[in-house]
Amino acid sequence: MNTHYFTADKEKIQVRNIFFLLQFFYECLGCYSFSI
Repeated sequence: MNTHYFTADKEKIQVRNIFFLLQFFYECLGCYSFSI
């Protein structure tokens, strides 16, 4: 079992989740500023 590959894969997923949340947050922020 290659543990290094597993941890790297987990980090990649974590980064992707953070990026998705940031993108979602910025889109919400944009919609909010447009509605004002």
